[in-house]
Amino acid sequence: MVGIAYKGKKCDNVTFSEGVGYKFINSCYGGDYTEIQDGIESTLNTWYGVDKSNMSFSSSSKSNGVIISYFKKVSGYACSLKKYAVGYGNNYSEALESAIKSKEITDRESSYRIETSFSCSN
Repeated sequence: MVGIAYKGKKCDNVTFSEGVGYKFINSCYGGDYTEIQDGIESTLNTWYGVDKSNMSFSSSSKSNGVIISYFKKVSGYACSLKKYAVGYGNNYSEALESAIKSKEITDRESSYRIETSFSCSN
């Protein structure tokens, strides 16, 4: 499961949502979804000072995950926002491809950076 934290960023006196960080748990044994999410939520709150309404969560039964970041230009403003995309797959390549496809839904132009990858191999 991956949780992403967001905060507001001002661009010309308009506030937009920007990704400020993430936390992942690569639990191979499942577990209680709510407990795992609560743990991630608590960590993001401590690390970034955001509440649950400023977080998003994703999970998958796939064995691999990749988190990428990119800076999306805000149309009409001299501003870019940091965004994160998460992908899952049966191997690293599938997970990376999934993350890139997720990014390209909202931004096909900017380059990305691989933040981290994780796998469930136990």
